[in-house]
Amino acid sequence: QPATLTVDGHSFPLFVRDDAAWLKDATQNGNLAGAMRAGSSLAVDVVSAKGQKVREAFSLAGATAASKAKTDAC
Repeated sequence: QPATLTVDGHSFPLFVRDDAAWLKDATQNGNLAGAMRAGSSLAVDVVSAKGQKVREAFSLAGATAASKAKTDAC
């Protein structure tokens, strides 16, 4: 099923298998991480196995602080 992850208008196509998803273009990992640190919201759009369009949306409030804390801890 086709799926897309969108961060504040920047779209990233996903490859989906079973209940997992990955970026179709792994070279976009850095761009996605940067968009998540700078963004305010993230949405995942997918078509279910039954053909229903599904959207899950999340706030990115605190993503920059969490990313910095992870980097500082490593």
